[in-house]
Amino acid sequence: MHTNATWLSFTRSDKWTEEQLTEAMVAASYAMNAFIPLFIRCDAQDMAVVPQVKATHNDLPTFFVYDRYPGGIGLSERVYDLWEPLIQRTLEHVAQCPCDSGCPACIGAQHDADQKVRVRTLLQQLQ
Repeated sequence: MHTNATWLSFTRSDKWTEEQLTEAMVAASYAMNAFIPLFIRCDAQDMAVVPQVKATHNDLPTFFVYDRYPGGIGLSERVYDLWEPLIQRTLEHVAQCPCDSGCPACIGAQHDADQKVRVRTLLQQLQ
């Protein structure tokens, strides 16, 4: 689908395996997607956050936020200036969630007990 998007790319740390980074990015995307509507006042189904460990345009780990409407309606453009507060709010929420390894209220249901720690580490690195 042709639409509008914004993205956030970052340098991959050598501490992460590709699998760990992929899982942490997917879980962080889940959490970010819950907060975007609060920042730009839209329905949760209007936007999507898609992680790519190696984006095709720059070979870097990248979070894409795109409008779920053909041609786009400008929602993702509004996220461009909100990356810093979005990441901060997402990190606060994940850190304060009382679950041990992830749940539908924060990063989604996870099987790896270290996953929530990895997501927090990733979000901290993005600040």
